[in-house]
This record gives sequence, C-alpha cells and structure tokens, in this order.
Amino acid sequence: MDISQRTALLENRLAKAEAKLRLLQALALVLLVCVAALADLPSTITKNLPVQPADVGFSKLLGSPANPTARQTVSPRTATVLKAPVRIVSQTGSPILEVNSTASGAYIQLLSPDGKPSIAISSGGTGAISILNPSGAKVASISVNDRSGTLSLADRDGKTALELGATPLGGEVDIYDKTGVRNVGIGCTDQGGGLVIYSKSGKPLVGLGSTNRTGGLTIWDSEGKPVHSVP
Repeated sequence: MDISQRTALLENRLAKAEAKLRLLQALALVLLVCVAALADLPSTITKNLPVQPADVGFSKLLGSPANPTARQTVSPRTATVLKAPVRIVSQTGSPILEVNSTASGAYIQLLSPDGKPSIAISSGGTGAISILNPSGAKVASISVNDRSGTLSLADRDGKTALELGATPLGGEVDIYDKTGVRNVGIGCTDQGGGLVIYSKSGKPLVGLGSTNRTGGLTIWDSEGKPVHSVP
C-alpha cells in the first residue's frame, strides 16, 4: 500500500471517528438531561409507587408518613438531597440508572436491561464519558486531562484502536494495532503537519512533514536510526 492509499485510509477512519464523536456528544446531552431530572424524582416516586419513604432514603427529607406535619414544613424551594448510592428502576423494576461515588470521584451509569453499565459519566480526575459493550469492555470514551480533551475508540476487548486528541501545537490522531502498539500518528508541528508510520514494535519507519518552505521525508531503519531524508 503506497502513501496515497494510506492517506486515503486514514482520512476515512478519521471521518468515521468524527461521526462517533458527534454521537457521543448527543449521548452526553441526553445524560445531562437525565441528571437534571433527578431533582423531581423523589416526589414522583413517592406519589406513584407503593414504597415507604424510609425505603428509598427520603424519610429525613419528607418526614414520616405518620407525621404529616413534618411534610408540610418542607419548602418547595428546598433543595432535594439524596445520599448515594441511588438507583432508579423502571416500572417493571429493572434498574436503569445509578448514581454513586468512589474514592476517585462521583459517577453516573445508565444500565442495560440486564443491569450492566452501558454508558458512564465519571468525575474522577477531570471527567470522562464512557460507552461499554455488553461484555463490559469500554469501547468509546471522551476524557479530559490538564492539556486537552481526548476521544478514544477501542475494539470489542477494550484495546485502544484510535485516539483523537490535542497538544499545545494542535490536533493529533494516533492509530493502534490489535496489540495496542501505535502504527500511525498524524499531528501538527511547529512548522506545519506531520505523518509518521511505525513498525510493529512501535518504532518510526517513515515520516512525512512540512516546513515553512517545503515538505520533507524521513526514513528510519529497524533500530529507529534515520537512513534517508529529503530534503
């Protein structure tokens, strides 16, 4: 496969990755709407389900059923406070959403019909949104670090296949093989754009780049030493 074919293949993969990014953004918006709706859930649950407030952790907020005066003292403007973990179930009793926390931070999970996490939002570190397949492997995620945001796509076993990210110089794309070794890297440099193709061991073999005046080509041997360059 020559350089033009490789470039066309990379552009195709990048287009697919951008489409998945738009899907993740839409899912994130849906999750934010779900979180905003949590504030109205206590009253809805206590009105429509035959569950005592003590069973769902609302007794301190709403007052005991035997003490209606306590309920009347709650102001409509009072913030709803729930103590994690909180699990929301469907009308048939199947779990659909869970809010909890760990030592690294809080998280929200949308659950599949069999109770397994399918989408998760976490605040650990600086925040992340993850999509899991039925086997529990993380196959897509959007995460944030102290530099930028990163979109990561993985295979069915959870091994990273593609990452879209950013550096102080601009955007970058890294493509990995099935063993998790980076095979292709595309990014911005201080003089333009660059493309690097790596060996199975992760060492650079071919590099294409631009300068302020012209383009350049570099070829490395199996040990990572440059053996040819133009200009």
